[in-house]
Amino acid sequence: MHVTSQKTDRTLVIRVSGTLDMTTGNTLEKELQLSGINRLVLDLNECHFISSAGLRVILVARKQMAGENRTMIVINVSPDVYGIFELTGLSKLLTVKRKIREIAMDNLQLISAGVCGECYRLDKETVVKLYHEGVEPYMAEKEKQFAQAAFVMGIPTAISYDVVACAGRTGVVFELLDAELFSTVIRNDLSNLDRHAKMLVDVAKTIHNAKGDPAVLPNFKQSFRDYITQLEGVLPNEQIRLLMEKLESVPDAETCVHFDLHSSNIMIQNGEPVIIDMGDLAIGSYLFDVGLMYVHHLRRGGTRAEPLGDQNTDGTRSTTLGRILQTLF
Repeated sequence: MHVTSQKTDRTLVIRVSGTLDMTTGNTLEKELQLSGINRLVLDLNECHFISSAGLRVILVARKQMAGENRTMIVINVSPDVYGIFELTGLSKLLTVKRKIREIAMDNLQLISAGVCGECYRLDKETVVKLYHEGVEPYMAEKEKQFAQAAFVMGIPTAISYDVVACAGRTGVVFELLDAELFSTVIRNDLSNLDRHAKMLVDVAKTIHNAKGDPAVLPNFKQSFRDYITQLEGVLPNEQIRLLMEKLESVPDAETCVHFDLHSSNIMIQNGEPVIIDMGDLAIGSYLFDVGLMYVHHLRRGGTRAEPLGDQNTDGTRSTTLGRILQTLF
């Protein structure tokens, strides 16, 4: 058996290959360093058998991860290994995900491309968002879970169906929306910027009024603490302290934050907004979204992705940002 692990923020991903039994269980135990971890992902993509001794190691990990705001998930489970989980009843105690199905790229129509990947039309009713090569498979599962959680909370977002694999990449299958990008709608209707700004504010408030489930969504402020800590040795200590002070000045919250909220992450379907790209959804203060909206609208002075920040014809900044901030506050 071969075991590898990777820690990102407070997520620990452990990959197991071969047989997990009495002999090899100790190797897995040594990798299960769970102090400070609030999300454990056990990837069994290359594991073809688990004995009772191996299952006991997994149960010990489950017990350690049973605290508040901590989750454990077992992914990429083969049919044979899944049968073991079902036979022993562990499939009822653990979140166990079967190995994801493979799809082919042949004749898939490219719809759009972004920083993390591309979106293709899969069939008449669904699209697939494929992450770039090198992006960890658990990212697709995470986005699917976040999108489902958002939908249940009443946040208008596309329905997510499944996680798939394609030529070494992973992706999420979503419903195909008969919709248009909000940014395109704005560019084609610049005379109604105030109305578009109000819609963006209404979308933001829908997210910011939704109480997040800490068992599913990460704490955004804690994630930023981890990011800043990782900069130790890169930035001077006084800059690290300043960043921490600024972060701690942001109030805590139990509600949601999107942290990539702009008009190219919103679709308009029958006049109603549908939010897409839920991979950064978290629990935190709405001020994190306001700060990023400031960057999109003012610092960039308007971009193709976010036309609400465009300059007026006389070269002055649009007052739309001011109206947005006044409405939010």
